[in-house]
Amino acid sequence: MSQMTTKVARRMTLALTGWLLAACTADHLPTAPAAPANVQQQGASPVISAVLPTNGLNTVTTALTTVVPLGRLLPLSVNVSGSAMIGPRGGVLSVPALGVTLEVPAGAVDTLTQFSITALPGNALAYEFEPHGTTFKQPLVLSQRLGLTTWLPGLKLGGGYFKRSDQVDNVTRRARVNEVLPATVRGGEVILKLWHFSGYLVSMG
Repeated sequence: MSQMTTKVARRMTLALTGWLLAACTADHLPTAPAAPANVQQQGASPVISAVLPTNGLNTVTTALTTVVPLGRLLPLSVNVSGSAMIGPRGGVLSVPALGVTLEVPAGAVDTLTQFSITALPGNALAYEFEPHGTTFKQPLVLSQRLGLTTWLPGLKLGGGYFKRSDQVDNVTRRARVNEVLPATVRGGEVILKLWHFSGYLVSMG
C-alpha cells in the first residue's frame, strides 16, 4: 500500500471515531428537569373536588296524610279552652261545653303539670293540647261525646295528630295529619289514646 493511501485511511478512521464518540455522548447529555405534574399553570382555574351527601342522609321528610275531620253540629266562632293542674297521681280535664274529656292516668307525668285543651274555631272537631311537645310514660285517654257532632251510627271514625293548627282547613273540610290513629266508638263516645301533644282531631273513615 502506498504512503498516500495510508494517510487517507488514517484520516477516515479518525473522522469515523470522532463521529461515533459524539453520537454516544449526546445520549448522556443533561436535560432540563421535567415540570411537576401537579403544578398549576398561572391563570388556570383550580379544580375542586367535593363529596356531596347522598339525598336523604341530611334531609328529613315528613309525609302528611289527608283526612276528613268529623264536624260539629254548631261551628265555633272563637277558641274554647279548659285547663287543669294534674300530677303524678293522675287526674281528669273536662270541658263540658265541648263534650270532651282528657284522662291522665297515674304515672303519665313525674311532676305537677298544667294541662290545657283548646278547640279550634270552625266546624272541624280538632283540638290543641298543652304543654306542646310533651311525651307521656302512660297513654292519655281522650273521649269526645258524639251527640254534639255530625256522626251517624255505623260511620267509621279515626284520629289524627297534627303539629300546627294551619294543617286543619275548615274551608275545604280537609286536614293534613302527621299521624293517623285508631279510634274506638263506645257508649256514644269516640275514644283516642294519646302518647304526646300537641294537636288531635277526630276523622271520618
